[in-house]
Amino acid sequence: MAKLADAHASGACSRKGMEVQVLFRALKIMSKSEKPSIAAIPRRLELEGRPELQEFPLNILFSAFAFKAVPVLASAIYEPDLQSFQTAHRVQSLVYYNKYDTNWSVKISKGAFGWRGRKFAGNRQVFFFEGKEWREFFATMTSTGLSEGEAYVSEPIANFLPANRRDD
Repeated sequence: MAKLADAHASGACSRKGMEVQVLFRALKIMSKSEKPSIAAIPRRLELEGRPELQEFPLNILFSAFAFKAVPVLASAIYEPDLQSFQTAHRVQSLVYYNKYDTNWSVKISKGAFGWRGRKFAGNRQVFFFEGKEWREFFATMTSTGLSEGEAYVSEPIANFLPANRRDD
């Protein structure tokens, strides 16, 4: 299974610009048994010859802090299924599958209403979000973190600190 570092290198998210203060704050929150939220705002999907996909994200990242033997960042990356793209009644949609378990998916829809996101575990809808603006929508949707039973990879938070960073 790919490491989270590989996901970072592939553009799922970037370590550059991660503030050490945020990590220390998260560790402090974790020590108080509170669940910190992590929001991930994706880049847009840009494929030559497919301009209709520019309205959609390159991928979707859900993350959560956890404490095992050491504090870790657990993440599930959802990648687009380009064959699932549809347009119906002036609404475009694209389905994304969990890289680690394709039984989990997120359907993103864009229309006059703005954005809609539905996360599924098999055929069961886990949650539903709406938002008018790109940043607001993805920040709110991804800040829910990981869902119960969702497949993920984890990496010690210490790997994100400046002395241990491996900026690719």
